[in-house]
Amino acid sequence: MTMRKLLPLVLLASATAYAAPTAEPNPVVVELFQSQGCSSCPPADMVLNDLAGRRDVIALNFAVTYWDYLGWKDSFAQPAFTQRQRDYASAGGRNNVATPQMIVNGRVALLGSRRGEVDQAIGRLRIVNPDPAIRVSGTTIDIAAGKRDKPATL
Repeated sequence: MTMRKLLPLVLLASATAYAAPTAEPNPVVVELFQSQGCSSCPPADMVLNDLAGRRDVIALNFAVTYWDYLGWKDSFAQPAFTQRQRDYASAGGRNNVATPQMIVNGRVALLGSRRGEVDQAIGRLRIVNPDPAIRVSGTTIDIAAGKRDKPATL
């Protein structure tokens, strides 16, 4: 085969092998509230670990302190993490917290070990206009301040 006949084939092959870059969807933030003292938490930890491998998910794990009274002090638990979960509960009109709980995009609270429900929430919230806007650049995550659904209570 001559070079003249080979060149169009090479160009055609390289053109079909190139895929235009697609816009990455805004990642969905999934927060797991758990504790080493919670016997129901390991399955939720496994779900979060699986989600952490996805490019469209920012997976965050928060160890809470309210299980420490049982005698096993969680070495990763921090009062700020417990308060974060309580703040979500308050914002959602709930007055109790539990583990393992996942909060998806700050809006949906569910049992963290129920993978199907977690996947459904991620799918629903991915197509909603993101608020707050989330941008990922290298090792930096920028989460803009979102709009409140209700006026703030001062």
